[in-house]
Amino acid sequence: MKTPVAILGATGAVGQHFLSLLADHPQFEIVGLFASRPRPHIPATSWVASLPPPADLERRPVETLSVDAVRASGAKAVFSALPASVAGPLERELADAGVAVFTNASAHRMDADVPILIPEVNAPHLDVCKPGSAPLVANSNCSASGLAVVLSALLLILSHPPFDF
Repeated sequence: MKTPVAILGATGAVGQHFLSLLADHPQFEIVGLFASRPRPHIPATSWVASLPPPADLERRPVETLSVDAVRASGAKAVFSALPASVAGPLERELADAGVAVFTNASAHRMDADVPILIPEVNAPHLDVCKPGSAPLVANSNCSASGLAVVLSALLLILSHPPFDF
């Protein structure tokens, strides 16, 4: 059984990228697309993401973003491509309402109970998520992610001889 998910900020470039990545995902089913302005769908002519659009793109309505609308969609988790100014209060409210939030925004990166997750480097950091609510997880700054992955690999190599530098 797939986990029902929604995409917040679905009409922007990052939201469209999420949509492409999740369209035929083996573990997730997209049950809602949300943006600040509703649309009957995302027109193929306005597709800006580097990955190709999903085949059913023009049959997916884009709903007005609100906590109630996301909850009504049945989503158990959201992938957020919202700008930081919008993301802050809305993402926290969703997490407190029991919807797991995985955000691309910087709004919560300094919150003590929000892990900045780079799965290849620090997956156990999910343990710091706020007890009693759904997780709110942020990704790192894009330039920091690549650097952290490389440094983590180097640390692993250097901590396991026979390499002699």
